[in-house]
Amino acid sequence: MADVKFTPYKADKDLVEYIYPAGSSFGKGTMPIAKAKALASAKTVIASDKFEGFGIEIDGSFFAGKVETPKKASGFTKKGK
Repeated sequence: MADVKFTPYKADKDLVEYIYPAGSSFGKGTMPIAKAKALASAKTVIASDKFEGFGIEIDGSFFAGKVETPKKASGFTKKGK
C-alpha cells in the first residue's frame, strides 16, 4: 500500500472530501477517513495533480491529501574491518 495522508474535512475531522466521476463531469462528496484508508489498502493509489488539494487518486476518484513518498535509504554502507 502506498503511504497516503488524507486531509480531514474542516466541518468533521472524521471525514475526507473527494471528487468522483459523474458521467462526463465530476461530483464532490465526503466519506469517512476509515473507509478511504480501506480503499487505499485494497486499490491502486496514484499521486495526482488533476485537482488542487486532491492529490490522492484511488480508482478514478480524487481524495484530499497527498501521497507520501518513502525516504530512500542511502547508497552508502559501512564496511567492517
